[in-house]
Amino acid sequence: MARINNKFQALDSSTLDGAGTNYIAQTISGSLYSFHGGLSVSSDYFGYQKSTNNGYTWSNTVPIASYFNFVNAAIWYDRWSGLNSDLIHIVYQDNTNDDIFYRTLNTSNDTLSSPVTIYNGSTTSTNNYVLSVTRAKGGNIAIAFNANPNGTTNEKGFAVSSSSWNIYTGSSLQNPFRNESTWGAAIILPEQGSSDDQDLCLIHWDRSAATLTKQHWDNSALTWITSSISTGMTFQNASTVFPIMSAVPDNANNQNILIAFKSPNLGGNKLQCWTLTSSSITTKTDVIPSATNVQGACALSLDTTSNTWYAYYNGLSSGFYSGVNIFYKTSTNQGTTWSSEIPLTTDVPTYMSSSNNNFGSFKYLVPIPLTSDLNPIIFFGEYWSANYYLFGANLPLFTDGGSIVVT
Repeated sequence: MARINNKFQALDSSTLDGAGTNYIAQTISGSLYSFHGGLSVSSDYFGYQKSTNNGYTWSNTVPIASYFNFVNAAIWYDRWSGLNSDLIHIVYQDNTNDDIFYRTLNTSNDTLSSPVTIYNGSTTSTNNYVLSVTRAKGGNIAIAFNANPNGTTNEKGFAVSSSSWNIYTGSSLQNPFRNESTWGAAIILPEQGSSDDQDLCLIHWDRSAATLTKQHWDNSALTWITSSISTGMTFQNASTVFPIMSAVPDNANNQNILIAFKSPNLGGNKLQCWTLTSSSITTKTDVIPSATNVQGACALSLDTTSNTWYAYYNGLSSGFYSGVNIFYKTSTNQGTTWSSEIPLTTDVPTYMSSSNNNFGSFKYLVPIPLTSDLNPIIFFGEYWSANYYLFGANLPLFTDGGSIVVT
């Protein structure tokens, strides 16, 4: 049976880049932590809510930063890196002081660390930031950011910390965005299969070049090594649909898994899949070989118990109809084949209009990247009346293959 949590105001996806950034974590004890813009329209904080009963009920919002100054955030949970520890790493950006901050949440006692300023900026724009955080298998913290997509390379950069933070911006060779002329999207992950457990993997969608690349961070040499994943990749703004690519670490198999739409919301579209290691990029079977021009949001999660891949996306592959719903496919053989299309939702709330854009009601997806209880959790949402609302569901839904009606 599906379990639906009450809707709550989520992160405003119009401020985000096109990458599948993490906002929800499930700890080893089963507790859920959702990071978002507040419980209701009147909330003044960026913060988090906790659920100890699989999303049936949620705590009040615990504030992390002022909501009205907050524009972007991302999180990473230690165990997603294969580490035997339970910190959630939080990065967020403020639009008043134009800074990027870092905090940790100790999930053993729900204690927040003091904020650390990672980047002291001069200006920010109002949307489409890049912000992604991860932890290397060796323990270093890494952040990829673009504080002002309309600004110079001085406001795009990379930060890495062992005992202290090193920040690389501008024309520095350690800045992975130094050659980017127009803002794009990025996801940073632990590297897989590397001899140095502090190495990192950056997936970069360069909007101006229409390319998707993998950048390997060689921690010993302090350099990036770039390899092509795909070309002809047409970018789509996050305010239209989010995210257009998503990735998860598969630590047991020493690989990262990536899915991305070729041309979201356009003709010639398809949902592609790859596995990435420190030394290889392997093309897997397309999740959707020929997607329609109303499909664009995609998200990925991995059940580590069954080694099942879950690829979520919006829009029926056979064509558009009023009120775009969420569907998913699974793979139990490392992306060699995918299941038939499974509906996650079959109806949308009447108060959500499809007039906002062609994607109709459910246009952005936020899964928990890794789960280990054969019960993956996916959150999905839509812009409505100046607010972004998020709904949640557990999989599998029903033994008879039914789906969700959200009210």
